[in-house]
Amino acid sequence: MNKVIKNIFGALLISLVIVGCKKEVEPELILTVEDEFGGPLKGIKVAIFANELDPLSVSFGILDSGITDASGKYRKKFPNTVVLDVAAYVTNKDGDTTRFAKETFKIEEKRQRSKENYVRRTIYLPR
Repeated sequence: MNKVIKNIFGALLISLVIVGCKKEVEPELILTVEDEFGGPLKGIKVAIFANELDPLSVSFGILDSGITDASGKYRKKFPNTVVLDVAAYVTNKDGDTTRFAKETFKIEEKRQRSKENYVRRTIYLPR
């Protein structure tokens, strides 16, 4: 009987260790583009590129791009920790950039029990 109790206790201990372990959680960037007064800007183009690239070359080496939603937000998941240059910009009908703002962000994966790893950042794009 004593051996059975030890086996049950051992199995419970191992299962608690396995369930309780922290896991690497991929980071998700939640970028908000706002005007100088803090109002969200919808329909703004966003480009994400590696930190080493020339920040003036928005169309070269883009890792991802998209457009902000109605609440001025753009989301992107990353598989691991990265340092990124993130640009928000507006172009006219000829394709020329008329407004531009760029920030550098470090997006980190975390060891945690939660499955959510949101990294919230804001870029201000003057009107």
